[in-house]
Amino acid sequence: MLFLERFCNRGREWTEGSVIEFIELYKRQEAICAPKHTLRFNTIKNQDAWEELGKEMNRPVDEYKKRMENLLSSVRREKMNIWKRGGTGKFDYF
Repeated sequence: MLFLERFCNRGREWTEGSVIEFIELYKRQEAICAPKHTLRFNTIKNQDAWEELGKEMNRPVDEYKKRMENLLSSVRREKMNIWKRGGTGKFDYF
């Protein structure tokens, strides 16, 4: 979980537990996390999903959007580094 530890340490108030909770809540919101969901590009439903996520975690919606953008960017970067090193196994991530 080295990646998660690095990600959590970037913000003062984001603990490993809060990031995991955020990811779990995010996965439940299909309108924003499922790329092929029918509501994916419905801006009203998309915004409603983000607002519901914000209410559950008691934080501003913009903070969550930025946090998820950073998290997904970090995952892509890590995957690219593994690919460049020639990693082939499922456990090459950490």
